[in-house]
Order: sequence, then structure tokens, then C-alpha cells
Amino acid sequence: NKTRERLTMERGSASSDVTPGFTSKDEVVKKYSEGDYRSYLTPFVFNQNMLDFQKDCFRILKNLNIPHAAIWVRIAPAYFDLVKNRKVPIDGKSSTVYEAWYPKLEKIHSETNTPFWNMNEDSQYKCNEFSDASHMSPNCYPDYTDFIFQKIITAPNIK
Repeated sequence: NKTRERLTMERGSASSDVTPGFTSKDEVVKKYSEGDYRSYLTPFVFNQNMLDFQKDCFRILKNLNIPHAAIWVRIAPAYFDLVKNRKVPIDGKSSTVYEAWYPKLEKIHSETNTPFWNMNEDSQYKCNEFSDASHMSPNCYPDYTDFIFQKIITAPNIK
């Protein structure tokens, strides 16, 4: 059965038949990164409601005794570089989106004892093929799934 073969090969992910394995060229992904950064992150305004929602979700999962973790899924390296290093005005100061956002994210994960798996800075995750700035190529699905299951296997409070 073709579907079973694909699910086995892609470790449970079912990529679209329309663009199986679609990967954009690096220069195209870099253009997407610039455009997405300007469209979504400039100006950057931190949304506390989104963080509160995530914290509420973690609290509910914990109260129901449901093992959980959070993943910052890999974005294209060119996009990640902009998020981490490009200075923009934030609350009247020049800062990076990463500097404004990431410490708050780390804090709620620490407060809620929720493992946080950052695929953008984890040296164990290697696949850097992207369809655009924020979507992995289906070619990365096996690596992505392997990454998650390896984390599950080694995380003390996920099992």
C-alpha cells in the first residue's frame, strides 16, 4: 500500500502529493526571510496574551497529569539570524526580537516545568531544507520526527 509506505518512510508525516520533497533554493529562502521579517516582526510588539494562553495550556496539562513539552520548530537559518540579530525598535529601545521574546518564553517553561525543545539552536538537529522562511521541506520530516521521538525517549517527565 503506497500510503503505508510513505507513512513509514516519513515516520508518520504525510506530505502532500502536490509538492513532495519541495525545497526552495537558499537565495529564495533568504528573500522569503527578509519579507516575512518585515511583514510579521517589524515593528515587533510582544503579545502577553499569547504567552498567558500558552502558560494556561501548560497548567491544564499538568493538572490533568498529561506529559507535555513545547517545541520551537526550526525556521530557515536566514530567518533565525534576523530574529536573533537584527535590531528593531521595541518599547522605545533598539533590541532584537529574540532578546525581547526568548527570555519570557524560557521563564514560563521554567515556571511550569515544561521542557522546551528549541530546534533552532539544538546541534542535534541538522536538516536545513525549507519550502519558505518558516516551513521545513517535506524532506526534513523524517529528521523532525526522529528529533521529537529522541527527545521524548530522553526527557524524564515526558514518558
